[in-house]
Amino acid sequence: MSSVASDELLSPCDLLHHDELLSATFRLFDLVFPEFFEEV
Repeated sequence: MSSVASDELLSPCDLLHHDELLSATFRLFDLVFPEFFEEV
């Protein structure tokens, strides 16, 4: 059953949703901490 759960976690839809969530998080950080991204 663990293999089935891992397959669900690695499904393309979940990866796409994770990528959208990640990009949204970066945009939020860019708004809140613009100087942090300028230094990096």
